[in-house]
Amino acid sequence: MIRYVDYDPKRHKGKTLYEMRDRRDGDMIATYLAEVTDPEQIKAAEQTPWYYLVQEEVPDEAPSAD
Repeated sequence: MIRYVDYDPKRHKGKTLYEMRDRRDGDMIATYLAEVTDPEQIKAAEQTPWYYLVQEEVPDEAPSAD
């Protein structure tokens, strides 16, 4: 299973960065993740990592016995 976690520059060095963006469509707001590709923004992420996410693979949970 893959989940998105807060970016930690020391722990996630070299991983693809994502940022959350909002798009307004009338009265609705859609939030989506966009891959960060701009080298300057990738550098800036080390100074403000709380604005970015990375993918992290997590072992699948065992099925419940219900």
